[in-house]
Amino acid sequence: MACQTFTYNSLNETATEAASQIANRLRNLLAMPTTEKARLMVSGGNSPIPLFQRLSHHDIEWEKVIISLVDERWVPEDHVDSNTTLVRKYLLQEKAAAASFHPVYQTGASLAETVQQLNESFTPSTEVPTITVLGMGTDAHTASLFPDAIEYEEGINTEAAWLSVQPTAAPHARISMSLAHLRSSEHLFLFIPGSAKSQLLSKIQQGALPDSPVAVLLSKNRPDISAFCCPDAA
Repeated sequence: MACQTFTYNSLNETATEAASQIANRLRNLLAMPTTEKARLMVSGGNSPIPLFQRLSHHDIEWEKVIISLVDERWVPEDHVDSNTTLVRKYLLQEKAAAASFHPVYQTGASLAETVQQLNESFTPSTEVPTITVLGMGTDAHTASLFPDAIEYEEGINTEAAWLSVQPTAAPHARISMSLAHLRSSEHLFLFIPGSAKSQLLSKIQQGALPDSPVAVLLSKNRPDISAFCCPDAA
């Protein structure tokens, strides 16, 4: 598996280095005369908060960056579990406040309607992610591609960009990017704090759990995946 892995001794160092590499990649891409906009897709949940906080302070042409989510719990923005609210609170701050934000949750629309609308309007030439930042659960799920969900096979095999997911062991129905959509990113970053998750990623890289979401994601030997691990993080 072609995944460059960086391991650090503290969560602060891990988040700082990951933010620096993401910012550098964005700056380099935006400096290219052919790049009008960069699409930064991010994960929600609590794990990426320190990364978001550090990334928001970086000097980037944020006005040329479109930020969106790789997945979202299907809850209103005022819900405590909303990834949309989390991104607004921790990433769209400081210098990153100049970025555009495209939420995937649509007020007044059903999950099924939103998935259909996003797939029907999807344009690869303008909507392929430039950089995608992913996390990983202790079950090796990423985005909302849960191995226990009945939609898992669809998620890893469909050519559609988006799908709905109903996990059995996690709350809330979800909308998620498919594996094909994740793989279309120009660069993938995995942010993996914590001993259990860091050890799990190491085992996956050694061939364990080959059918798990993260293993399938890494299975194409892509050279453009970077993982940032911190075994000592809580």
